[in-house]
Amino acid sequence: MKTAGVVLCGGKSSRYGTQKIFETFQGQHLYERSLHSFLSADLTAYLLTNRILSSQFREPAARILVEKEEYQGPLYGLYSSIEMLPAFESIFMLPADVPWVHTGFVRHMLGHASRRIPDYNALIPVSGGRIHPVHGIYHRSVYAQAECVLQEGERSMLPLLEQIRPFYLSFSDTEPVFININRKTDWNPSQE
Repeated sequence: MKTAGVVLCGGKSSRYGTQKIFETFQGQHLYERSLHSFLSADLTAYLLTNRILSSQFREPAARILVEKEEYQGPLYGLYSSIEMLPAFESIFMLPADVPWVHTGFVRHMLGHASRRIPDYNALIPVSGGRIHPVHGIYHRSVYAQAECVLQEGERSMLPLLEQIRPFYLSFSDTEPVFININRKTDWNPSQE
């Protein structure tokens, strides 16, 4: 199954106060942590962002996808990715604000996706009793459902999950991959 990695880099970072995806952690910008996790797992990877942020990345322009509408959330990001990447059967999404993401997680998810998709049309991780749809792998067959959910005014991934056949993959309750940064008080970027 041909899968593209897409890092969601189009948020406002309003709770953080500045654009958090450019914060540095262990020598990399936050967005680079997700991007390099994809690349190290031999995935073709892209940054999905908006026109305002698109010129601020140090990646080649061919790796940057620009959404038509700004600040529409991860569901719109998935929808846009499927639309902009027609050569790929599935999209593996990762947020740009997860400092502890790693290649092992990406490979683990891909291994399960190769066995589960297309019997299921998404692979969604679960940790600590919470589902993590923005760390999921989605078959392109969810495009029509995503479009319908968006037309209903929804921006959350949860209504989409109710309309498709996701496989939920369990992870440890203490898995740090799912910790995202929303406020400056959520972490210490100098922490190694």
